[in-house]
Amino acid sequence: MKIISQGRYQPIKSITSLLPGPLVTLALLLITTLPLELRANESTCPNSPLSPGKHDGSTIYDGRERSYNLVVPSAKKSPLPLVINMHGYTSSADDLESISGMSSLANAEGFVVAYPNSDLQSWNGGDCCGEAAAEGTDDIGYLKILVRHIKERVCIDSNRIYLAGYSNGGFMAYRAACQAPGFFAAVGSVAGVLGIEKRECQPTIATPMIHIHGTWDRVVRWDGGASSAGVFKPVEDGFNHLLTVNQCRPESEPYYERGNTMCLAYPGCGGIAEKKQVLCTVYRGLHCWPGSLGCNASINASAALWDFFKNYELD
Repeated sequence: MKIISQGRYQPIKSITSLLPGPLVTLALLLITTLPLELRANESTCPNSPLSPGKHDGSTIYDGRERSYNLVVPSAKKSPLPLVINMHGYTSSADDLESISGMSSLANAEGFVVAYPNSDLQSWNGGDCCGEAAAEGTDDIGYLKILVRHIKERVCIDSNRIYLAGYSNGGFMAYRAACQAPGFFAAVGSVAGVLGIEKRECQPTIATPMIHIHGTWDRVVRWDGGASSAGVFKPVEDGFNHLLTVNQCRPESEPYYERGNTMCLAYPGCGGIAEKKQVLCTVYRGLHCWPGSLGCNASINASAALWDFFKNYELD
């Protein structure tokens, strides 16, 4: 269901003035008891939103404090889109902000970007990684709390919230597409694969997704198998599983091609022609963020993610 904008919410009040007393009471009761996610997204905007620039933040989840970096653009339009960008195993929000260059893109394009710090320097992406996976940390639950906390500080468009991740963070993007359908308008994985069992990935709503991966990645191998970080599924195994459960068309179409990078799109996901899954193959590409210094890829991951994300909003 599409989020009701404030502009369309206001006329309800004028209609009630024309109704008999009992019907007014019933109408107001129905409005105020709507689930929070079905009310006007502007109603969650803070009275004093954060000014443009970089801010620190933290929230408590499962009894543990987690911090995040937040970049608010100098955009005049509001509410704003939000991209959450998740770092890799043993890394940090600062690291990903530095290598991805997404903050400068956010300022140029007018979206908010958040870089959360994981608990125990790892995310529970299933097969990956570290203590978070071993302890079964509920990082999907944390992401939902994080979004709520950010919306208390910045005016965010609930229909345009996106999730991206690198390596271990990319595993989380897959997990969100599987287990939080309808929450994110689109997701993107850079060098991360499906880490949960296929029986645990049966979404009822197709989430548009873009996946960027190098064929010479020795940490999360294209063909799967063991590495220094663990034993992981092949890239195409998880990608094709989501193609199937999301009922995307099996025939691909060209999406992007330059140098050593080729992206193919699979449209029609969830029965909607415009909904796509995109797989970008970086031939001889290593385990790195494309566009960062020393990463041998003919694509800029941050730009590719945003170019994909901005085409989608929740229905």
